[in-house]
Amino acid sequence: MNSDSMRTHTALSVSLVVMVLAMHASFGTANAQSGGTYTPHTLAPSLRDQAGAATQKGDLATARAQYERWLEADPRDYSSWYNLACVYSLTGETALALDAFERSVDAGWRDADHPTRDTDLDAIRFDPRFSAALGRIGRRAAAREPKGYVRHHAEMRSRGTYIVMLPPDYETSTRQYPICVILHGSGSSELAHGRLADTMGREGVIYVAPRAPYVHPDVVASGSMGWDSRPPERIDTSNPGYAAAPIDYVDWILTCVDDVQRRYRALPGKVFVYGHSQGGAYANMVALTHPERVAAYYSQAASYPGPRFVNLENARAMKAEGVRVWLIHGTEDPVVPPNNTIMIDSVLTAAGVEHRLRMVPGDHGFGGAIMPDILAWVDAVVRGKETSVATEPK
Repeated sequence: MNSDSMRTHTALSVSLVVMVLAMHASFGTANAQSGGTYTPHTLAPSLRDQAGAATQKGDLATARAQYERWLEADPRDYSSWYNLACVYSLTGETALALDAFERSVDAGWRDADHPTRDTDLDAIRFDPRFSAALGRIGRRAAAREPKGYVRHHAEMRSRGTYIVMLPPDYETSTRQYPICVILHGSGSSELAHGRLADTMGREGVIYVAPRAPYVHPDVVASGSMGWDSRPPERIDTSNPGYAAAPIDYVDWILTCVDDVQRRYRALPGKVFVYGHSQGGAYANMVALTHPERVAAYYSQAASYPGPRFVNLENARAMKAEGVRVWLIHGTEDPVVPPNNTIMIDSVLTAAGVEHRLRMVPGDHGFGGAIMPDILAWVDAVVRGKETSVATEPK
């Protein structure tokens, strides 16, 4: 299923409706009596997140009810229509499964290949309505494209954008500040995740939030801007552009750091990196490919970067540079499987990298123990106030 919601790039992306809820749940509100500081608070997971978690546990009845309620509120969410089709198919309700699959396609589902391989849809795979819906995907694409085209991906010079959040005393002091890079998730933005700087606390730190280079495919369906590290068009793995895209983004992240160090009173040398979801993957990737640039990083609910990046050679180079790592993942994450972070941990452990892994109750958001842990990392590692053994990597 879209546990292949978890197997396809489209479904791995959190819908922007869910992202807005996650941001409100996590980033907190200003407290007028505490001088404008931010106090994190949490909301319950969205119905979509609850449905995904129920599916992972095999509780299809609960997943069905929650997806149905979610789609009453957001019928444009083609990924959830797809997941609901999988639930109906698994419970033998083939007519409802076909209805939901058709709704998914009509709402914007674009992948005509994955449904033919998804075993959750076996009950409807050979129905004429299923084939007809797949045909609509192809015809819809063909109507927007020239005939017989061949796509290539070539290097392009462009100007990206990033934002900077300065400490409150920047204009009145002469000191230099450490840089903490904030890397957003797929479908989010530098502005949405940049709000984390307020929750983390602006004192004593320059925060830098780069925008990923490509518009996320869900932008059209959601009407809100979101960004991704790879082009929205599928790139064949044999195409040189496939291997180049993640390296381009890693280089862009470090270009942002270089620009900040030129423009502002930032400490020279190594920086700190925090990343969530896609950003968590890139926090790992920046440090694994450029360990000489990174002092420490925090990876939350990371997508798995693959063995090209997460391997013993890179991890040993990171150990030699003394990079320190904090890994965290919610055990009920319905978007990115927790095993992704466990695989990263196993390689870091084998290489002897100083790091800490926490698997905590929670989903893909910032509730429970996750936000307090992020705050502890910023205070202990980025600001350098390590006074408690409990906050240090083991």
